[in-house]
Amino acid sequence: MHKLSKKIKSAALFGFCSIVIYAAFVLIFTIVTVNGYPLIYRVSQGLVFKGEDSYKWFSDFDQEKYYAILVFGSSVAGRGISPKIVENAGHSIYILATDDQTLINTEVLIYTLVKKGKVRLVILDLFETVVDQSPLESTADIIENSESDHVAWSMVV
Repeated sequence: MHKLSKKIKSAALFGFCSIVIYAAFVLIFTIVTVNGYPLIYRVSQGLVFKGEDSYKWFSDFDQEKYYAILVFGSSVAGRGISPKIVENAGHSIYILATDDQTLINTEVLIYTLVKKGKVRLVILDLFETVVDQSPLESTADIIENSESDHVAWSMVV
């Protein structure tokens, strides 16, 4: 009985120390910056810089505005569709795309951002790799760049 109790205490101590060390590394990598960005962005592929295309797309998106066309998808949709061409044809268009955006991410964005009657046509980018890839990168990108806590919370649950 004494040996079992000692093993349980050792396991608990090991678990506690592991959590403390992990938390310390995350804190250090969040505080230390390289070229103005926290070091944690360099040690994880799932974390993305705030900014670039998706930050602009999310911050400029107006849920109350009517759009003839709303595009969701990966960077293929984000960089492959020219809004100017569609607008020159007389249609309003908006693109809400992130790198490696999966259908799971797209579903959450549609249910949390799109209001009924505000969009005439939704285009979904179905790039071949989005079906079987992890939604981690796109989820992190959306959480980081969306100004809506509701969107961020919906991505997690």
